[in-house]
This record gives sequence, structure tokens and C-alpha cells, in this order.
Amino acid sequence: MGKSPLSPEASRRLRLVNLAALIVVIPLTLAAFFLVPAHVSYRVSQHYRFSADSAGTLLRLAVLIPRDGPYQRIDRLDVQWPGRFRRFPHGEADVIRFQDSLSAGEQQSATVQYTVRLPSGRTRWVAPVAGTDLAATQDIESDNLAIVNEALRLSSGRSRKDAYGIYAFTTAHLSWPKERPGETRQSALEAYRNKEGVSTDFANLMAALCRAAGIPARSITGITFPEMLPFSSRTGRWAFPGERHAWTEFYTDAHWEMADASWSRLFRSRYFGRNDGRRVAFGERDRIARTFAAQRTWARRIGQEKGSMAAPLFFTTGSNRTGARVQPVVTVQKIWDGRWLNLLAAIFLVAAPVRLIEYRMRRAMRVALPTAA
Repeated sequence: MGKSPLSPEASRRLRLVNLAALIVVIPLTLAAFFLVPAHVSYRVSQHYRFSADSAGTLLRLAVLIPRDGPYQRIDRLDVQWPGRFRRFPHGEADVIRFQDSLSAGEQQSATVQYTVRLPSGRTRWVAPVAGTDLAATQDIESDNLAIVNEALRLSSGRSRKDAYGIYAFTTAHLSWPKERPGETRQSALEAYRNKEGVSTDFANLMAALCRAAGIPARSITGITFPEMLPFSSRTGRWAFPGERHAWTEFYTDAHWEMADASWSRLFRSRYFGRNDGRRVAFGERDRIARTFAAQRTWARRIGQEKGSMAAPLFFTTGSNRTGARVQPVVTVQKIWDGRWLNLLAAIFLVAAPVRLIEYRMRRAMRVALPTAA
């Protein structure tokens, strides 16, 4: 004897239960993916291929790599190069310098590989405050009267709430350029007056307003990895499979935190005090700029610059021959993403009770089939 069908009223109730579950599961899974703490890991492989068309070709290559920090861990560094190379700290990043000579028609490759482990979720840490974190610096004019007056209007103290008010203002005050921006550079004051800018301008303006309000802050330069499925990879030539990016670090309540005003129009709270598992920092913008300038000087000392990129790749090359060539190829592979486990767990937490409710409703509301004469 088969199971009895449900009455129309019972079927309607079950449909309502499933609809309610769907309404709950969508925001719950989104929250689990984006807000519940997790870790995301990437493997970065940078390959630099050199070729020479004449004997006695000298080559120099300097590559900046990120260092361990409060919201990132750099592991499994592997360097391959048949010639001489040296790794040393310089400023807030590590520098690897390569040097070798090639004969006519010879090709050579340098490879730098490392793993980046990033948190997804709220991020705060304890670290000293430097004098420059409160001072007016190049492109961060925290002593300008317009900046000072705006900061006083936005804040009444030095609390996290005051920092959030500055962050929210920066988000609303600046707009991204309608056309794809180039490498034009604006100061915080210029961005404030023009009311538009790229991520560096958002970071500079928030840092300037925070400093003017007495809140220590830094403008950070780094990269963002592309949104990828776990275990997938992307490769680019003369381009990092991601983007150059900048954000702000600020200090309140005896802790440092990070904020990205340039990405926060739709999900403002997601980018205040939180990392989304995609940002890797190289360091404070001015210090990284000085580090990179020093490497360019070193690379060009043997003749001429053959190729450079100051983000999202940080490298520079030099040679004593005009015929020397370099071709950078970069691959990024996502090797782990704990956010997907959070998402699957959220779906299970909703689906299991819904199925149990449905099973009990079916048992309680089932009607008998009419028996045959």
C-alpha cells in the first residue's frame, strides 16, 4: 500500500515552510561567507624570463615581497636563480636582488614563490604608534585648515566611533572616476576638494582626517587578490592577477585596525575593522615608495632600466645592453578558503531543521487514500 498524498492545505503549509527556509538561508549563508572568521591562503609564483642578444650582458633584478604582519603570514618562500641573489629587509618589505651575466642568445629565469595566509573577519592588533602616524606628511595634509575643520566636525574625540564617522564621510565624499584612472597622484587635500579619486586617495583622505582629529593613522599600499574558487589559479603577463590597492590603518582604544573606505559603499561595516581575506599589505605608502626608488637606483646603476612595476607587482630590472629583454609572468593559486566551509555549515544548519519539520508535518497531516471497492 503506497503512502497517502497530502491535502491541498498541508501542501500549502509545506511550501510556506520551504519558502521561509529559503528566505532565512540566503542572508545566513552570505553572513557565514563574508562575516564569520576564516582564513584564506594563496600561492604566488613570480617568474622573470631574461634574454640577451649580445655577449657580456649584465642583468640586475630587484623584487619586493611582503613581510609577515598583523593580518598576513608569508610562508614557504622559494627562490630559484642560477646566479647570485640576496634577500634582505628594506623598510617594511623584504627585497630579493638577483644578478648575473648572460652570453649572446642565452636565456635565464628567476622564480620567486611564496604563500600568503590572510584572515577573513575582524582584525585588530597591538603595535607602537610612531610620531609620523599623527604628523602631516607628503600627500597627507592633516594640518591644512580645511582638513582640520572637517575632522573637528566629524569627531568629538579619539574613539573608534569617531574613526568610523571619518570612514563613513570618506566613503560618501569621494567617488571613483567615471573613466578608468591612470597613475595620477592626488594628495588628501586634492582628493577632498575634487571629491573623486582611486583607492590611494580614499586611504590618504581618511588618514589625514584621522590625524587631524588626533587619531593615529597610516595609508597602506598593497594588492588585492581576485575572487577565485578554491584550488583555482590565474596567470598574467606584465600584470598581476589582482589589483593595486590602498587602505587605511587607524589606532583607537589601544589597538590598530584596518579600514577600506574605497570598497564600502554597499557594505559599509564589512570593510571597517575587517579583512575580507583578499588584501596583502606591503607597508606604509611613503616608506614602500622609498624602498622601491632605492631598488630602481640599484638596478639602473649598471646601465639602463629594462622594466619596472611599482604595484601590483613590485620589481625593477636593469642591464648594460639595450638588447636585453625581460618578461614577467605571475600565477596566483588559491590553495585554501575557509569561508566555503562556513557557507556549507550554514546551509546544513538551516537545511537539517527544515527537513525535520517537513517530515513531522507530513506525518501529522497525511490523509488516507480512498480504498477500492
